Amino acid sequence: MTGVRATAGWALARVVYKDWVVNRTVFLVYAGVLLLMALKVLPVDGPAVIATMMAGFFVFTSAAQDERNSTQTFINSLPVSRRDIVTGKYVLSIGAGIALTGMVLLIGALIEPVPGPVVLRQLLLCAGVISTFVSVFVPMYYLLGSRFVQIGLFVLFILVVAVAPPAYNLAVRHNFWGLLDAVRALPTQPLQTVAAVGVVVLLLASWRLSITLYSRKEF
Repeated sequence: MTGVRATAGWALARVVYKDWVVNRTVFLVYAGVLLLMALKVLPVDGPAVIATMMAGFFVFTSAAQDERNSTQTFINSLPVSRRDIVTGKYVLSIGAGIALTGMVLLIGALIEPVPGPVVLRQLLLCAGVISTFVSVFVPMYYLLGSRFVQIGLFVLFILVVAVAPPAYNLAVRHNFWGLLDAVRALPTQPLQTVAAVGVVVLLLASWRLSITLYSRKEF
């Protein structure tokens, strides 16, 4: 049993590594841009919010790279299961997103000291948003294919460039219309627990659905 688990773990690691090799250039470009934002070389409002959005961009561009390079055909030629391929997609997408947002939050905390628990809560919030996004994206991508990636990437670009900055500034000017105060008034621990359980359930359901959809595809 231990040998089987080790073999399965090695297969998953190999899939994640292959995906990383294909997408590392995009990741490093995004990380470089976010580094400039975090260091205030490129001043922006809410760099952690921008980082979370760019994590979504990474998921889209990763799928676009797969389509352009026929990566899925290559990966399916390897001695790995389709379950491992799908799991690898989730691991890389969520892991890369958390790495991007974590870098921005850490640098921000070093420049302007912020208590560790606050940074951790912000990171967990970003991780929850990224996991939710990936939970919706991956099964939609396996169901609809490249057209979904093309349209989705365009829409996300418009949101990040044209909609998000003015919307964020407007929300700040109006103190988020009292929503933050309302959330702060709620019991913190139960709220966090419910949110975490909801994200985990959504992620597991999405993963199972993605495995089913991907198993039906032909390469």
